[in-house]
Amino acid sequence: MNLAIQSIGSSSSGNSYLITDGTTHLLLDVGLSGKNIRAALADANISEDAVSGILVTHEHVDHVKSIRMMSRICENAEVIASRGTAHNCDKFQYVPEDRLRYFSAQDETRIGDIQIKGFALSHDASEPLGFSFRKDNTKITVVTDTGTVTDEIYEEIRTSDVLVMEANHEVSMLEMGPYPYPVKRRILSDQGHLSNVACGEALTRMLEDRPSLSLAGHPCEDGKLALPKILLAHLSTTNNTPFNAALTVRDVLDQNDYHKNVNFRMEVAAKSAAGPLIGF
Repeated sequence: MNLAIQSIGSSSSGNSYLITDGTTHLLLDVGLSGKNIRAALADANISEDAVSGILVTHEHVDHVKSIRMMSRICENAEVIASRGTAHNCDKFQYVPEDRLRYFSAQDETRIGDIQIKGFALSHDASEPLGFSFRKDNTKITVVTDTGTVTDEIYEEIRTSDVLVMEANHEVSMLEMGPYPYPVKRRILSDQGHLSNVACGEALTRMLEDRPSLSLAGHPCEDGKLALPKILLAHLSTTNNTPFNAALTVRDVLDQNDYHKNVNFRMEVAAKSAAGPLIGF
């Protein structure tokens, strides 16, 4: 594969991803236990000192749980986060200053042969960032922890070949569930999380734009634009299930005449188990 992403684990309880081109290895978020992240790296035959970058989307614990450990043992990794994230997370005091790099929306950098771009999310955190990764003709974008898909976010989505997309909750489960009313309002707000339906609507818009893309610069299959690969992620443990997420998102897409394995590939990230590498 030219460029690929692997979910090490993704849910409302903890999130971490590996992005690799086979030579350069990056971690996106370290919200799982250090033991789990290290085990996933070992399973992929990647040593901690071969990790070149650790990127952090925002300061909530399900994204930074192991930043102290992982920034220490991945001794060659540059740690990339916004100033808002780093300054509002006590755990960042343990990140070596000489390897901490502040990033803002629309900033770009390169680690190895992987081009990285940050973009703003709409979430109740201090300067949260999503990230896109590009190498040659492959682009991977990760969009979780946003209450709405802004124009800035959509511009990253529309040209992605692999998209990790939040499908956090089934609205009816959230509304009838055990969370206090203020928490429900927060999740449903524009600075909360994307529902299964909202995820499906964003994917529909992306697929509507897909035919207008030039074949140049995108993976192809038999001379045609390759089907985008979608990974539903950051599912709520309380207000969603993998079955509900996949069913609702596919229903929205089916209603708009976009069908799995015809117009797109789609999987659901496991909560606490590493998935396959997804890429081109």
